Amino acid sequence: MRSIKNSSLILLIFMMIFSFTINSVYAKEAKSSQDTGSISIVKLLNKENGKSVIPVSGSVFGLIKIGDEEIGNKEKEVLAKQLESMSLEQIQKEYESKGKMIISNATDSKGETVVSNLSVGSYYIVEITKIGNLWKKSNQTSPLVVNSEKTSKLVKVYTKSTVPSKGKELLVKKVWVGNKLKRIQVYLYANEQKVDEAELSESNGWMYTFKALKEKEINGKDIIYSVKEEVPSGYISEIKENSTNEFVITNTEKSNRSSSDAGGKIGSIIKTGDWKVYLIIGVGIVLMALGYKVYRKKTDKK
Repeated sequence: MRSIKNSSLILLIFMMIFSFTINSVYAKEAKSSQDTGSISIVKLLNKENGKSVIPVSGSVFGLIKIGDEEIGNKEKEVLAKQLESMSLEQIQKEYESKGKMIISNATDSKGETVVSNLSVGSYYIVEITKIGNLWKKSNQTSPLVVNSEKTSKLVKVYTKSTVPSKGKELLVKKVWVGNKLKRIQVYLYANEQKVDEAELSESNGWMYTFKALKEKEINGKDIIYSVKEEVPSGYISEIKENSTNEFVITNTEKSNRSSSDAGGKIGSIIKTGDWKVYLIIGVGIVLMALGYKVYRKKTDKK
């Protein structure tokens, strides 16, 4: 009987130890699977064949996870080239199953920003700029693909901006017919995709110049630019391209246009109704003649 009790006690102790061991292993694996890494992005001004060490502050980067595993350098280059031709919205939609885009803090005085708590895998890193309420790709730097390491070791990525060339400039002017509003918002489109916007008002003389615009796509095709506006209520909008570098947006107040149209109609009625005037004059002359005739008869009888 005692041997049975001893056996039961030994079995119980063994099960407790075994259970503790299993729990320890699973806990360790769970902790390992939650390991995260950090990526440090440093933006430097690219001068003299990339030898510049001048930091650029105030730049924001977007990180989109594109894979759960680390990839080699060749695959990184291929992916970066493929994704360069896609818009930021298209890339986010393509990899939405991997999570939302992570937005970095702006680079500091050293040109650096650190993004922490990144799960292991490969990330597409691109400089971004906010247009309205949306984030868009910036043409200041070249996007790249980077691996996030399993440990908390920092992976430094030097993204060097190119010195922007003058590029193309487009002037947008505003003309009002009728009452002017305080301000108006205009949008710049490149091949039907919104790339920039500006506010026109008295303060800038109702004109704005979009500068440093790319003239060609990566494939060598020309980029066609156009402008649109938020048409204000009660106004009719007309946009004309006076030259390849100038757009004029005319807003005509509807009440003002109606008045001018009405004036035109009145003028046309007067012109086409001249015969009525002559008819009235003719009838008047006839009546005067008849009256004079009656008057003469009465005079002759006397």
